[in-house]
Amino acid sequence: MVARSYPNRKLAVSDIIHILRSHYEGTQYDQTTDEVLDQYGDPHHTPVRVICTASTQESFVMQQRAHMPAFIGNIYWRTQGRPCEGVYVPWYLGILEIPTPYAVGEPARYNSPLEERYYDPDSAYWVYNRMNTLVDMDYRVRQPLVRNFWDDVEATEFELQKEVEKTAKKLYRGHKGKGGDEYLAQWFLTRYTESLALNVYYKALEFIDQFSD
Repeated sequence: MVARSYPNRKLAVSDIIHILRSHYEGTQYDQTTDEVLDQYGDPHHTPVRVICTASTQESFVMQQRAHMPAFIGNIYWRTQGRPCEGVYVPWYLGILEIPTPYAVGEPARYNSPLEERYYDPDSAYWVYNRMNTLVDMDYRVRQPLVRNFWDDVEATEFELQKEVEKTAKKLYRGHKGKGGDEYLAQWFLTRYTESLALNVYYKALEFIDQFSD
């Protein structure tokens, strides 16, 4: 008989995010120890296959809540690039459009040196890719720096979530079930998601400038 284990509590989105950032910290396979970092420089390019690793292009958590309108209750919490160096942003199912930097991903600058050839500052994909590379170049110093900033951003997102969704539901249902407008609620969530996504995109550009000095 196979033994089964169950969580001792309900897991929140933040709990799953914590797991997705794992390099097995605190275990015998910990890839963030001084010994490992002295040898490999960062936890993403070691012989041990960690959850958050060099080949991670993006990471996400799907939050689904059947008791809410689908376009409000279903959220795609997503970070571009490696999650230990990135920030999860809530993308609501009902948003009407995607911010331009997140819709651009083609290789650029073909005539530039190889190490710069694919970096496009107008593309969120390549911006986070570049930022990840720079963080890994001095992981001990730079990862805690970006992590502290992104943790504050995520804490604010979780803190605002309830009120944002409350407002979206009011716009959708109207007053006492009258005057509701689903499109207006979707527009509200679109602008909210866009503001978060662009804010972290521009901050990632700042980190690139800071680490490139």
